[in-house]
Formats: sequence, C-alpha cells, structure tokens
Amino acid sequence: MNNLQRTNERAGFDSHPRLQGKRNRGRQSEHWYAGPRRAHGLNSLISVSRETLQCRRCGAAICSIGETLLLPRVRAKVRTSQNPVRPGIALFCLFAAVLCAPRITHAQYDQPLVSEDTLTRVSDHVYALVGFPNIGIVVGSRATLVVDTGLGARNGATVVRVAQKLAKGPLLYLTTTHYHSEHTTGEQAFPPGTVLIRSAVQQQEMDKGLPAHMERFRNMSAQNKDLLQNVKLRAPDILFDREMKLDLGGVTARLFWLGAGHTKGDELIFVEEESVLWPGDLVQSKLFPMMPDENASMKNWLTILDQLSPLHARLIVPDHGLLGDGSLIAKEHAILTELQQRALDFERRGASAEDAGRQLTSEFHAKYPDWGNYINIPNAVKRVYAEAD
Repeated sequence: MNNLQRTNERAGFDSHPRLQGKRNRGRQSEHWYAGPRRAHGLNSLISVSRETLQCRRCGAAICSIGETLLLPRVRAKVRTSQNPVRPGIALFCLFAAVLCAPRITHAQYDQPLVSEDTLTRVSDHVYALVGFPNIGIVVGSRATLVVDTGLGARNGATVVRVAQKLAKGPLLYLTTTHYHSEHTTGEQAFPPGTVLIRSAVQQQEMDKGLPAHMERFRNMSAQNKDLLQNVKLRAPDILFDREMKLDLGGVTARLFWLGAGHTKGDELIFVEEESVLWPGDLVQSKLFPMMPDENASMKNWLTILDQLSPLHARLIVPDHGLLGDGSLIAKEHAILTELQQRALDFERRGASAEDAGRQLTSEFHAKYPDWGNYINIPNAVKRVYAEAD
C-alpha cells in the first residue's frame, strides 16, 4: 500500500479507480489532508467523486468539479452521498474552499521529486501530477499524451509509471511546454517507442540554451545536481512550425506555438473536447511573470493572452502553482498590462530600468501581498523598457 492509498483509505475514498480500486461508501472520518504544501500553500488536489466535505473552519461545503477537489489545510468531515454534485454548485464550492483557507504566500518553489501521490483528475481524459512542474497526462483510447517530464530521469521515470497505469492504448506521445530543465530533462526515462514532439522554435532554443540552464539548476542544490546527472537527450520525432493535432482516440490535443512570451519557444496544449488548456508559464495563478532574458517579450505575451481568450478554456493547468479555471487568462492579462503601463510611466519620466524595477517591486509587492515571485518584476520591467525603444 503506497502513501496515496493510505491517505485516501483513511479518508474513505480513493484517488482514482483505475489506480486504486473501489471506493468505500457510507463512511465518515476526520482527516488532516497531506499534500505538497511547499509547492502550493494549499494541500494537494485530491481526486474524488460524489463526496461533500464540510469545512469545520467556516462550515462551507467543499465539493468537487468533476473529479477534482481543492482541499485547504483545514480539518474536514467526509460525508458520502449517492447524489452527484452538479457542476455549477461544484464550481461555487471550489471557490468557497479557497476563500475559507488560510492566507497563503507563493514562495519560491522547492524542486521536489514528482510524486504519484499528487495525481489529480482534471476532466474525463485529463490528469495532472501536481508539483514542480505540474505535469499533464491526456488519455485516449488509442494513445496517451504526456506534457512535460520533470527534472531529470528519476522524475521522468515516475511520470512514465503513472502514464502507463492510466493508458488505454499502446501509443505514447511526449511534448514539452518550453526548454527549461524541469520540463525537458526527464525525457530519457521514456520508453524508446515514445513519440517526442516539439515546435521547431522550441527545439532550436533548447539546443542553444539548455546546457547553461541545467548548469544553473545544478548549482541551486545538491538535489538538483543529483537529479541532473548524466542527462541524455534525443532528437524529436516530430517538429511542427505553428500547430498540429493529435487524435488520441475519443479526445483531441491541439499543440500550438504563438511566439515568444516567457521563452521564445513557448508551446501550448489545448484538449478541445474538454476545454482544458496547458499554457506553460504564460498563465499562472497569483505568480508574477518570469521574463528571464532577451528572448522573453511583454508585448507578445499580452498578444498571446488575447489570442487565448476566444478558446473559452474551462480549466487551466499551469506549469507552476495552483490549477484553476479559465478566468486565470484574464487575470494574467490584467496584471501584465498594469505592470507594463507602470513601467512605461517610469520610462517616460526618464527613470532608469533599474530604479523602476526596484520601485515597482516594492509597489506591487505591497499591492498584491498574496502574489509570489515578485523578484521577477525587475526583469519584466527591463523587457518593457527594451520594447519601448
């Protein structure tokens, strides 16, 4: 019995029937939910079905959306019910769960090992391993698509193990949202028959920039250094220019590139039938944007967000941080626009990019105290200045 089974047996339900067997109906229990709090401030998203949890902090019902549930770190009572939760009520209850949770701060994330314990069912065909980063799995009747690999072969092997347990068909596809180490360096753990797909621009950027990025990650911690030993990468099987679609059997994944934002080769993945979007680092929940170098673009990042709005994505699986709904796109657009306009105000007054970055870091940190990664603001200001010339 693994940790996921122990945790959910005590709570009276399992994580996912394909992995863990039958649910226990009619039980009540009290349980402190365990999960990757270091990465998310709230506990893990736990997959449940037809349960209602009552928050003992505020009395709110905490329910599921489909089979995905966001659990704050509060003591909750599991009350099983034979009646499914209606989607509209479930969405309201999800926000109630967030509102009754303690205030959280998004610190710089640790780089923990990918864990099967964080497996979350997002929709009928879509799953996520929640961690650093959030890894996607789309399961069709003929093929499975994995989005991102985790940091190094050890994490990649965990992802493969979970994907194989969930798979219904023989084919395995792998794609990556961008070239950074935690998204790509686990690919060597995937079986030889895996079909690796990337945009041509991302592959070019990866060939040029990944060695230096891995070296920076190795220098961050002993854990990273161990995970990134003997990284061996291979050439992709398929390179696409702008867009391609994968028919996985009963579900379709659209892979597309809209230009530079966080990196030059940002790739997005949209599961059309279930309206689930992987935006990479381009859309996140309460995390200031990272623009690490001259390949990032504030202007085009905003243009990309404009192009995402017509998709009317129902659910968002960002690369880092909390999973959310389609409103995250508008929220990301709003914070980037505000940051861009404030930086341009400083630029028009003749302030240096360095001074503007320092002042705007203080300003936005005070205005948005529950947002994380505010140390990224100076680099974002530099990109605004560069694009104003």
